[in-house]
Amino acid sequence: MTIDDFTLFFRECLVFDDDTEDGLDFESLYGLYISWCRLNHLTLDSEASLGRALKLLGFHGVRHNHHKSYIGLRMTGPAARDYIVHTEGCWDELRSFSGWDGAEARKSLLAN
Repeated sequence: MTIDDFTLFFRECLVFDDDTEDGLDFESLYGLYISWCRLNHLTLDSEASLGRALKLLGFHGVRHNHHKSYIGLRMTGPAARDYIVHTEGCWDELRSFSGWDGAEARKSLLAN
């Protein structure tokens, strides 16, 4: 992928919110990138390539507990929905938080 492809990914999938201390960890960011590539029928590049593109475009992660996070970045768009729907952890977290078993809702969303 070229830097222009990564720039398009950032424009379509990320928004910056400077009023928050929250952000995206690199693992979630790469998962979002995988969803975006799949939806756009593009060849997936490596984690290292995404990391280099982030640096080239001025995004600098903060290390915390051996994980790199990008403060202020949030997911948006169709790739974000795809990533969230296909991430098992979000359903487990919802179930533990609310006691609601989202298995049927997840099946319904995946069917659409």
